[in-house]
Amino acid sequence: MPREPKKSSEPKSSGLNPEEKKDCITLLIRRLVTRDSGVAGLILWVPIALGRNDQHAYAYTEGSTIYFCDPFFTVEESQQYAIILHELLHIVLRHPLRAKQIRMAKGDKYSPNIANACADAIVIRAIMQQKKIGPLSVVNPYTITAENLVSAEDLKKVPAPQWTFEMLYNYVEKRVDKAVRDFINQHAKEMSNDLIPPSSDQPSDPHMDEVQTRVWKERLKRAAFGSEPGSFLREVLKDLPDTTTPWEKHFRDFMVSHVMPTTCADWGRPSRRLLASKGRLGYYEPGLQRELGVKKAGICIDTSGSIDYDLLKIFIAETNSIMDQTGCQVIVICADAAVQSVQMFQTSVDAQYECKGGGGTDFRPALKELEKYDIDCCVYLTDMAGTFPSQPPPFPVMWATCVEQDPPFGRMVYVDPFLGR
Repeated sequence: MPREPKKSSEPKSSGLNPEEKKDCITLLIRRLVTRDSGVAGLILWVPIALGRNDQHAYAYTEGSTIYFCDPFFTVEESQQYAIILHELLHIVLRHPLRAKQIRMAKGDKYSPNIANACADAIVIRAIMQQKKIGPLSVVNPYTITAENLVSAEDLKKVPAPQWTFEMLYNYVEKRVDKAVRDFINQHAKEMSNDLIPPSSDQPSDPHMDEVQTRVWKERLKRAAFGSEPGSFLREVLKDLPDTTTPWEKHFRDFMVSHVMPTTCADWGRPSRRLLASKGRLGYYEPGLQRELGVKKAGICIDTSGSIDYDLLKIFIAETNSIMDQTGCQVIVICADAAVQSVQMFQTSVDAQYECKGGGGTDFRPALKELEKYDIDCCVYLTDMAGTFPSQPPPFPVMWATCVEQDPPFGRMVYVDPFLGR
């Protein structure tokens, strides 16, 4: 949890011994759980402990336990309540684990300071929604929300309450501007990294990680529904840990299921099993051969201005991987209100592929154009803000979209709009 500006180089000491500290924490938690049943339904699942002496934060968590440091016992009681709730929400929302997943994906480019600021922005915004729990006042030691990290222009596209931890991280990592740097520098003395992701060297069990995430998700839902209207727990429901399958897997499964080469019986050639039996099988069994012809897939890209270039690069990389795996051909169509370009790729799509367009959005021209190529499936990358045909095309369609909107036909997979930024 961030700290208040220090008046000297050495933090103020509480002067309490370990037993006195534990008694203080127990009393604070007891007051919290008796004031809000929702908080009780969460914090009673969380172990508490005293933090290391070399940690000068108020408190920190590695994802399962809240560790309280000596500076915690030097602040006002109203701030102590906010700190407890702060660390509790980090655990409930699985921020340390999610930070580890980002670190594993980003490698050396991972920034713990950005991760900490983005996670804090989520939980502080929630706590600010309810500054009192019963008669208990709750005061954040410092304030950071999505408004401090995201430009006003992008907040119009995605309102502040809808930003998730991962969305904020991907956005800030790519788009740190002067205003954000100035804000971070202004609060440099107050900020302290309280988010301790599990070590990447430790063995990880993805199945158990997902099970624990689902468990906390259900606990949070029950706690939020049992709390008072306007509770901060209802606010963090928007940042519930995502246990859904990544969009890339949905995309690969859809494409592979339609363009993977298939086999058929070859009656002019016996099967290997028949040859190995040397006539003992007693009947004729045909061999197998690939069906003639190469499978084709259509990729439509909405070029009306809604698709980010970096996101397009990730999309193309996934497409190339599928082409390598299946040997299929891909017809790439750029379209806005009309078809702007059509290209067929035999091996892989150029990583520097440039889209043409920029007008409105109409899905009918691109889908009609694909009917000329006898394709096996189509994936349309779009924001869904366009005109759909009155009848579905004669091939399966998947809509890869950055908005959660059900299409009139086909399947939909949600893609984080700031994933590539």
